[in-house]
Amino acid sequence: MGSCVAKKNPKTGVKPLAPLIDEPGSFKMSPSGTIIKKEDDTYELLLLGTGDSGKSTFSKQMTINFVNERKQFSVKEQEKYAEILKGNVLLNMQMILWEIEEDDQIEQLSKQGQEAFENVINCSFLDIDTATEVEFLWENEDFVRSVAVSHNGLDSQYRYFFDNCSRFSELNFVPSLDDILKARIKTSGINETKFEVDGCKFNLVDVGGQRSERRKWLTRFSSQVTAVLYLVASDEFDRVLEEDHTKNRFDESLMLFSEVTSSQWFNQTPFILFLNKIDMLETKIAKHPDAVYQRFKSDPNMTHSISSDYSETLQYIEGLYRNNYGSNSEIYVYPICAIDSDCTLNVFKATQDVILRLELDMNF
Repeated sequence: MGSCVAKKNPKTGVKPLAPLIDEPGSFKMSPSGTIIKKEDDTYELLLLGTGDSGKSTFSKQMTINFVNERKQFSVKEQEKYAEILKGNVLLNMQMILWEIEEDDQIEQLSKQGQEAFENVINCSFLDIDTATEVEFLWENEDFVRSVAVSHNGLDSQYRYFFDNCSRFSELNFVPSLDDILKARIKTSGINETKFEVDGCKFNLVDVGGQRSERRKWLTRFSSQVTAVLYLVASDEFDRVLEEDHTKNRFDESLMLFSEVTSSQWFNQTPFILFLNKIDMLETKIAKHPDAVYQRFKSDPNMTHSISSDYSETLQYIEGLYRNNYGSNSEIYVYPICAIDSDCTLNVFKATQDVILRLELDMNF
């Protein structure tokens, strides 16, 4: 897993991606800027990003660390996530099987695999028997694995879902915190998470990342937003949108970032950019060192040495977002692995420090 804080590259001398929070004067704001709080002294944080960028995972981390002091979910919530995880297993496997069926490649499976195929593709609920067949397809059918690797619509945690499908299907299954963090459910509408950290009140507003959900963001484009937290799935440079297979996920995220930061609604609002899924980016580069180069080779700044080095690739991605930043306010950039609780907690503490320092600057 990648480290939470980017280290200095010994070959290039590249500094960490984000300003160090203990540097005097690191966090400045334009003279016309303001730090906004609600009447009850609550800092409102708007959580933005495209679908599957990790926003819901980040929100769950805030709940686990700051709302549920005992780091426990209610029985009702555990039951909800148990059903979500079962659905995650079934849907991701069915998407693989649908593609196999569409390409008329069922004969690539063994006889037992074809029998499992017929049972799983028509199933509506993950019980113990279905989980056994999913497990067989995943562990014994090489063709299923090869289709999964090239499939653009699968959740980023699909391997975790398949590896744990038997456990999820048990009658008395109770999801762990790790299970809950990895559970995938699309955000619909506006979801708020209220919490307090060191005496500071926060309201984290998470909205849907799919295109159909974005119009709802307008209801939050107001003077009540303290800061915008924008999440990027740094590993998805070679994947397409779930809702539009003609559009690259990375391009969509970059375009949305440019549009939002250039909006009149956020002209003076601080932006905090989270480069998420750095663990998956590091793994992808290690397995496919030429993938980044092939994706960005039209850019004269891209080289094989950059694309094969995790730290330099992360620095390159940061540069693309900085070049498309349209606001007059400051931007702060942090690499993050949202499923890593320690990493996310440390990054949020840094985010809190940014906000408090900006407020302090405005009071002097």
